[in-house]
Amino acid sequence: MRVALLSVALLTIAGCSDAPAPTPLAPPPAAAPHPAALLALEQAPPPRAVPLLDTPEGVIADIVAKLDAESRAKLRDLKKDDLILYHHGWGTGIRNQYGLWSNSALLRRCAARAGYGEFIHPDSASMLIMEGVWEAVSARQ
Repeated sequence: MRVALLSVALLTIAGCSDAPAPTPLAPPPAAAPHPAALLALEQAPPPRAVPLLDTPEGVIADIVAKLDAESRAKLRDLKKDDLILYHHGWGTGIRNQYGLWSNSALLRRCAARAGYGEFIHPDSASMLIMEGVWEAVSARQ
């Protein structure tokens, strides 16, 4: 509280002064990049495209890209109705990693994909994503 009052007092005193306001300093001129840095930029591979992680399709693609062969095989052998068995581990991880409690854009898009209008519970959204991953992996047989 003292700090706030002191700050207000100092700002008030500074604003009431008859002295002209100080002139801001000009930023220093930008230094030219070193030739070796330019060469490194020319030889660097182009940046990898990152899927949009605020869409269910982007999240599904991200997860599918990270699956190892063993996980893909398990998903292919799994019935879609049995995905619920993995909701408290895998589904919770999806919900937390992709911010389904706070990523309102992703939630709205998941709701639209599920045909729920504007709202879907984060746990239901993670299940929708799990089903999308299952469908993507099952389609690649």
